[in-house]
Amino acid sequence: MNIIVEDVDSMKFFTGEGQWTRNAAHGKHHAGTIQAYNAARNEPIGKFNITGYIAETKQLISLRNGRGTGAHGN
Repeated sequence: MNIIVEDVDSMKFFTGEGQWTRNAAHGKHHAGTIQAYNAARNEPIGKFNITGYIAETKQLISLRNGRGTGAHGN
């Protein structure tokens, strides 16, 4: 399972360096939920989900949520 960050409002996945994609398979993989959560908290987004992505079945599993530094963050 890959652990990725999803922007709740746009339903896009973080690929790194401020870039986003609609394809979960291209989302940046994180070592764990804590690492993904800390990375997402620093992004200029509002609500986000830490999501588990299972490539074989294309299944998404919501693991944790939070808020970034965007307009509706903090």
